[in-house]
Amino acid sequence: MNFSTFSSNTYRNYVLWILVCTGGVIGILFAIGIYLQPLFGDLTRIGFYAERDFGWQGTQYVFADPRLQPDAPLDFHRNNQFQGLDILVIGDSFSLARPEYQWQNYLIAQNHLSVMTMDINQMDIRTVINSPSFLQHPPRVLIVESVERALPWRIKDIVPVCLVSPRHHAVVSLEMGQTVVKHPPIAVSRMVSWRLININFVMTFLERSFRWQQHEPSVYALPLSNPQLFSNRRSGTLLVYGDDVRKPEWKTQQMSSLNCRINTLQYLVERRGSTRFILMVAPDKMTAYAPWLVSGYLREHSDLLSRLSALHPAIMPRLDIAMRQSIKAGVRDVYFPDDTHWGWQGQQIAATTLIRFFNMNRQSH
Repeated sequence: MNFSTFSSNTYRNYVLWILVCTGGVIGILFAIGIYLQPLFGDLTRIGFYAERDFGWQGTQYVFADPRLQPDAPLDFHRNNQFQGLDILVIGDSFSLARPEYQWQNYLIAQNHLSVMTMDINQMDIRTVINSPSFLQHPPRVLIVESVERALPWRIKDIVPVCLVSPRHHAVVSLEMGQTVVKHPPIAVSRMVSWRLININFVMTFLERSFRWQQHEPSVYALPLSNPQLFSNRRSGTLLVYGDDVRKPEWKTQQMSSLNCRINTLQYLVERRGSTRFILMVAPDKMTAYAPWLVSGYLREHSDLLSRLSALHPAIMPRLDIAMRQSIKAGVRDVYFPDDTHWGWQGQQIAATTLIRFFNMNRQSH
């Protein structure tokens, strides 16, 4: 036998064997990925939980052509950037993450308002309100939006001047409808196509499944007393971001400083009498579902936002109360079961609450 022919056949068989083994492993990983289902939520992605267990079922409704301006940069070369603007939103992912879902769409569609949204993580609030554009063409309303757990450090650079009066409310004539009654026109379902399978996630999921976790988890799975609050398979378990539970900055002894910073920020925005200030705090997912947590300790320590909001009734819409009332009334997936953000009905509740809050307080301003 020709030695080169023998060597060639051996090499060919070796390569074929490697390809078969590799293809088999990839095929198995794909099969597991199809079983787990493709990623959608940030909590399943960060915590390595299966969408098969925590992915939402049924239908969500979205806007076909979102008209909000997401992530608008501050342009120091345009002094008229805010000219004619009704509402300027400086917010986080609860205002930016999924434009087709966002609560701003309701304000635009129902009330024909002009709304601009800026990323609170990319700019300093003080820089915006002291910019030439803001000073020369102030928007009618400035909404600073932050998720609950991040609020303390989002405004930590506001130098507190506790002697200033917080009651410098601007007089604005912005009209809004009383309620939000229409859902968005487009119905969508969660995608489960094999083309969306993430092999890296599958491998890490398997690794985490067979390894004892030594450090604090980035995502907690908390038992609920009512399994009817979500549409997913494991609906009796609440996935929450780790800092929802820890809230290292939300300590009772820091409440006084936080109050002072909020009062100071309100004063800085409203002192010229042309812009109304609203602080829109998105409740942490654990805060919204606290009444249904099995853990009494966690239920008892989920009232910090309620206590803070009660101290600022003129500027803080009570999203925490509105979300809990809707959940209690049987609205499912107010928050996505696999995500830390609102589902379409949570977005609608936020918009409705904001509109009612604005109209309720308008006459006194």
